[in-house]
Parts: sequence; C-alpha cells; structure tokens
Amino acid sequence: MTGPASFHRLPDPAERSRGTRAVIVGVGLAVFVLVALVKPWDTLRPTVSPAPEAAAPSASAPPSRVGAGVTPSGSAATGLGPAASLAFRLPDPPSWPADWRGLRWRRLGTGDPMTLVASIARWNQGAVAVGIDPPDGSTTPVWTTGDGQLWEPLPAGVDSTFPTGTRILGIVRTTGGLAALLGRDDRCADLVPCDATGSPFAGWVSADSRAWAPRPAPDLQPLEPWRGAVMAAGPAGLVTASVGSPTGMAISVDGDAWQNLPAGTLPAGTAVNALAGTDRGYLLGGTLVSSTRDGGAVILWSTDGRTWSSAPITGPGGGPAVLATRDDVSVIDGFVTSMEGILAHGSWVATPGVDLWLWSRDGREWQVIDGFPPLPGDGPLATSGSSRPVGRPTTDAIVSDGYWMTAIRVGVTVTGPVHVDGGAVSGISGDDAGAWTSFDGTTWRALRLEGDPPTGRPQRAVMFPGGVLVVTQAGTWFGQAITD
Repeated sequence: MTGPASFHRLPDPAERSRGTRAVIVGVGLAVFVLVALVKPWDTLRPTVSPAPEAAAPSASAPPSRVGAGVTPSGSAATGLGPAASLAFRLPDPPSWPADWRGLRWRRLGTGDPMTLVASIARWNQGAVAVGIDPPDGSTTPVWTTGDGQLWEPLPAGVDSTFPTGTRILGIVRTTGGLAALLGRDDRCADLVPCDATGSPFAGWVSADSRAWAPRPAPDLQPLEPWRGAVMAAGPAGLVTASVGSPTGMAISVDGDAWQNLPAGTLPAGTAVNALAGTDRGYLLGGTLVSSTRDGGAVILWSTDGRTWSSAPITGPGGGPAVLATRDDVSVIDGFVTSMEGILAHGSWVATPGVDLWLWSRDGREWQVIDGFPPLPGDGPLATSGSSRPVGRPTTDAIVSDGYWMTAIRVGVTVTGPVHVDGGAVSGISGDDAGAWTSFDGTTWRALRLEGDPPTGRPQRAVMFPGGVLVVTQAGTWFGQAITD
C-alpha cells in the first residue's frame, strides 16, 4: 500500500486538555449525501455512540443543475420554531465539481432556517436538506431544492409527505430518486440519557423529493436500547445496519423492498458505528468487541453489501497498529472521501481528546497516520506573534462532497494568559480561522477567507452545493464558495 504524504503530529493529550475542542467529521462519503458528527472530547463515551444521521451514496456521477426550484409551500410547525417552516435562498452555486479558491463568510441570524440544517443529500435533480431533530418530538424538518438556490420546506403530516412525530434516520439517492428511513421517538421514554431515535418503522421513497410514499422497512433486529441506524448507497444499491452489536443488516436495490442479511454477515463481535458508500463499494467502521487485547477499531469493505472483508490496518511505521490496550479501546467514528483517497476518523473510548486518523487509497488497506491534518500551525504556540493557543487542533471540521475534502478551522480569541512550557504568555488575542481543500486527503491547498469567519466552539458542519455551514456555540456562519 502506498502511504500518504508526511503528516504533522497532533499535540499530545495533555496539551489538548488545556483547550478542549470539538472535532467535527463530515461523513458524507460520496457525492450525494453529506452529514456531520460532533465529537466532544471532554465527554467520556461509555459505549459506542451512533452516527446521528446516516449517509452515503455512489460518487459515480455529479448532480444535475435543473429548473428554477420547486413550488413554495408551507410546513407544519415544529418545536424548532417558525424557522423550520421558512424557505431560504443562496447564491447560484458553481457547477459540480468546482475548484474552490476561497470562502466568503457571513454570520446568520438566529431565525434563519439554515441554522437548523444538519445534513444535505444531493441527487440528480437537486438536493434535500435534513434538519436537526425537534426537542418536542415533532417531525424532523426538510427542505428541497432543484437548483441549489431556492430551498423550500417540505410540509409534514399531509398527503404524500412524512407523517408527524417522526425522525429521519437517513436519506440517500437511488436509481429512481430518493429513499429514506424514518424512526419513532417512543423508545426513549424510559431511558435517561437516550441518544437514540426509534427503530426504523417505515421506508419511504420519492421520485421528485416533494412527494413521498411509504414502503416496508428493513428488519434490523433492534436492540434494547435502540441506538440508531446507518445507511449508505453505492454501486449495488442501498445498505443499512443498526448501530452497536449484534448488528442487523439489510440491502435494497432502490428502497422499494429490503432483504435482510443473515446473522453472521459480519465477523463476530463487530459493533457498527459508521457506514459509507463509494463508487467502488461500501465501507463499515466501528470496533471489535473482544475480551482480549486484539479488539479495537475495525474497518470492513464490500463490493456488493452482502459479503464483507476485514481491511488490514497498519501503524504509522508499517507494523501492526495498536488499536486496543488493557484499559482502552478505539472505535471508528466516520469516513470522509475524495476522488483520490479516504480518511477514517476514530477515537479512544476511555481517553477523551485523543484522535485516531487513518488513510486509504481505496478502502481495502488502511494506515494509521501520526497526526491529522497536515496543515500548518498545529504545534506549540510560537513566540513570533502567533495567536494560536497550545494544544488547539489545526482543524475543527472536515466535510466532503465525495470529490474534494474541505477542512475548516474555526477562529478563536484567547482572553486570558496561555501557559507554554511552564511560562505564561499574556495579551494573546485574535482570529485564526482557516480553510483548506484536498483531492486525496494528503495534499492540502489553503483557501482564502473573506467576510466574517466563524468563531466559538464547533458543534456541526454541513457542506452545501456551493459552500459550508458551520454551527458553533457562538452562532451560525455560512461560507460561500469562491471559484475565481
């Protein structure tokens, strides 16, 4: 296996603890579906956490640019407020795949419906935006577009749309349009905390993104408590799996009918946490539950979704990778794809703040990399005017459209003294936001920034057809792509 280019080493865990950040990994692992995972490193995860959304279809063809959008319509009210029922408009996005040269940032108002978007599903007639789940149990908001400019809300609880009180587990492109898995929220009634939606109870399909029809759902043999599901699309159709272990799996050509896969499809002890589709097949990530020290992060690949093979993982120096210890175990959280390479992100369950990054050319062989990303400025604070505090990760978010990866660094202002090698450096302040793009996950080019870059602790990031949405605890920003 040909290894990646040289990577800068991330600060050690002790340094990171001085300024805990959230790393957001975009796992929209192909052209059409883009989602994000938030990993709060100061929170100990006692079990494998599910991806909050599901994703990822084939990158075999770019989405088409069609029409002037859709007919405006209302949307049922949700616990997210009136913004969930409002349309929004963006500048005309560049044709896909565009070579971004910069990002023009603007801060969004608190009532802007874009602040609610959690993922984007692109298909050959436009795109679908899926919102965050409302806190009151009402329907997940959805917006659709035909041209990437006008995004109209999809009404809930009326004929040919999703029923009220449901959660959208995933939307992916199919050969005939789009497919969705919906879940209920009733399994969380007696569970505190509960990070789950309900077990999938219905599959839905659409030929135009506006009118949806119910279909039988796959039987994923749900566990108690239900931890969610992941779904991906690839060259053989759709694959879905329940999160955790043991895992139920099913496949479908187009979402109209599902075939359950037999027990034992995956190696014994595999706990699923992430699923992705590429133009070559499918990737599954998670951890291997074992009573010995040979467990830890695991990646499997498949060309058809039926038969899965374990992908070998080597360490930075080429020897066996250390993926579990007596006291800790690693787990794969998500994937990010590009046209010439794939990144997998993982973490250590009992050691918050320690990243695990892996790189692969095609998903069949993986190499642990010393540190990620290979961008400037991830070392100790310099004495020559640098405003970056010790231990701050170079990147806060990585998103992808399946062709290009985009790394985002959110700006930070340091108001107090920063301790460097036992000494305090005071009076440090400033904005150090940055962005880079890569076609393979190893070679990165800086993007120029204009406008008002985001600041604050990152919570999620979403790649739109013509830009990047970044949500932090301080607000929401949209970076419009610059191509000249």
